[in-house]
Amino acid sequence: MARKIAIHQPYYLPWLGFLHKVYSCDVFVINDSSEFEKKDFTRRAKLDSESYLDIPLESHSDFEKIINLKINNENWRNKHVYKIFNNYRNHSLFKENIEFIEYTIFRTKYINNLTELNLQILDDILKLLGISRTIVRTSNYHIPGKKEESVINIIKHFNGDEYISGAAASAYQDKAHFESNGIRLIYQDMYSYLNDNPYKQKGKQFQNGLCFVDPLFNIGAEGIMKILKEYRME
Repeated sequence: MARKIAIHQPYYLPWLGFLHKVYSCDVFVINDSSEFEKKDFTRRAKLDSESYLDIPLESHSDFEKIINLKINNENWRNKHVYKIFNNYRNHSLFKENIEFIEYTIFRTKYINNLTELNLQILDDILKLLGISRTIVRTSNYHIPGKKEESVINIIKHFNGDEYISGAAASAYQDKAHFESNGIRLIYQDMYSYLNDNPYKQKGKQFQNGLCFVDPLFNIGAEGIMKILKEYRME
């Protein structure tokens, strides 16, 4: 039987595409050995087109590895919960789910490492959804290589023969390189799937790519799982 691997940086309150990769794989690899990119969602979550939840970080170099990022533990958790409260307090599933959000965010108050915080929150989300998967971190292993070679080495290290990759990567990945290493590429395009099959959002035209909080308050854990199960990759 094929062993599917997915690799991703640790996101804060991750969106449905991230969670679908976790649901669809056998081993989910958190790549916290990679360099931090300011524009990704390692330290931020998107609530809507103009609103983000940003985790403040301590000073670091421009090329710092994600595993080394430390959180500036000021009052950001209260601000995030307050912002979520104001955004979703009129949603029908608000009372049902706000306690989970408060619990999940506030119980990280003693964590000052960004990777550790994101993994703690991911664990809570997966338990809520009833998803159990093997999750590993690259920082706990010495896996050589750069760029595509690194990805192939990670997959082989965890005995994978299928790799779930984001659709955008098809523009630069060398399919033959993966196949010569016994790895089949599977492309996931959750963004396009949601454009064609949007979930209901209260009082607005569908906005794609929002963090976990949005579908939780709009369709709940059951609705999220329905999407994760129904989207099948080619």
